Amino acid sequence: MTRKGLMLGTILLAGFFTTVAIAEESSVEMGQKLFNDPKLGGATSGKSCGSCHANGKGMEKAGKRADLDAMINRCVVGPLKGQKLDGRSVEMRSLKMYIESLAN
Repeated sequence: MTRKGLMLGTILLAGFFTTVAIAEESSVEMGQKLFNDPKLGGATSGKSCGSCHANGKGMEKAGKRADLDAMINRCVVGPLKGQKLDGRSVEMRSLKMYIESLAN
């Protein structure tokens, strides 16, 4: 491979990782979408978080809970009939950001 080809490959690879990193960022907007997604955590009930908490109603104080991860997973596994979310995942971080934003 030529030096020019190697440089181009390195630049393209660096761009790929930048794109992946951007796609993997947590956000309130992503959290809101996930909150209303009936497939969250592989859910099979056809329900979303928003099915019980339309527009986040009743969740205004939940964002301050120390056990917010566990609370989210109880709902995902229970009523939604899905799989637990990893506490470090983009999905969990985004859901937490959205729920925390409901206090405002």
